[in-house]
Amino acid sequence: MATKYSLAEQVLLRLKNGRPDMATGVDIRDIIEASEQVISEVLQMSHFQNMQNGETIPAGTSLATYENIPVETKSNRSVAKIPVVPMYLPRNMGVFAVYLDGKYDCPAIPLQTGQWNLIKCQGLINGLAGNTGYELYGREILFTHDIKKGGVDKVTLLLAVTDLSKISDFEPLPLPKNYEAGVADRLFEIFVNTGIADNNIDVTNENKNRNGLQ
Repeated sequence: MATKYSLAEQVLLRLKNGRPDMATGVDIRDIIEASEQVISEVLQMSHFQNMQNGETIPAGTSLATYENIPVETKSNRSVAKIPVVPMYLPRNMGVFAVYLDGKYDCPAIPLQTGQWNLIKCQGLINGLAGNTGYELYGREILFTHDIKKGGVDKVTLLLAVTDLSKISDFEPLPLPKNYEAGVADRLFEIFVNTGIADNNIDVTNENKNRNGLQ
């Protein structure tokens, strides 16, 4: 997975037109600092507050949004893979919310692992009153039925992750592989007009002219 440093290094090399020895007015530390803001915007990050029921959330926890997560069908139920490892929180709250097809007003109902088998055997609440539930199995979200039959082939996940300010320059970021190029492109746009040396200048001749030499 990408780190702040690896992203900044990639952007700096692009700014140098692929030439590591080329001079530039951009400091890699500035790119690293800017990467936090860009990633925060891409993931629509917000600070995770303590719950109303009094449960305490660890300091330095943020909520990040991951959109367009593909859904597959497995044994008459739909499955979505969690793109990054969320924080471990009580009651599986690291996966804070699952929205079907980007519909933020209608989240799926979280169930504890194995709970669906108990629920569907009880006639009065069979089918969760027509709503969609899900259970977590490792890095997979297993829905209570095949949501693809209802036309839902992508979901949006709201995950609890470590705040970017708490992640060192060399620690993995909560950034899926398919997001990395977009973040790098945005950083490149920010710094592309900042003090890049002209690699067409003949430095030797320029110094001669300054010293009055031919």
